[in-house]
Amino acid sequence: MQKEIKINTFFGIKRNDANHFVLPFSDNILNHVNTAHAGAQFCLAEVASGKHLEDLFPDLKDKVYAVLRRANVKYNAPGKSQLTAIAAINDSDINDFKKRLIEKTREVITVSVELFDINQKKTFTGNFEWFLQLLKK
Repeated sequence: MQKEIKINTFFGIKRNDANHFVLPFSDNILNHVNTAHAGAQFCLAEVASGKHLEDLFPDLKDKVYAVLRRANVKYNAPGKSQLTAIAAINDSDINDFKKRLIEKTREVITVSVELFDINQKKTFTGNFEWFLQLLKK
């Protein structure tokens, strides 16, 4: 069973029918100008990036130690509605990642995430670099 991440519950982050993570527009995420707080947007994007890795490499579950190492983000526009996260990894990175991880027992991989409001306006772009290390057997 997967551990519940309480900050996700607080913000209301969930997967939608298209299997993307969404951040509902609610009082819990508002900043001082009544738009989506930068921290809430970052949280949504970070969750989407980590889950994207889990979805792409299900055979690594419980076999790696994975932590966010670095993030480079840009806030493109105010979030004024529910936000949806779209995560992706370059195909070339996917193909090489597992081979390098097995050879070196540790590796980094970058997940790109974009957030969109209900009108498909991009509010956020980010690159999330994850460090993964194989657990000792």
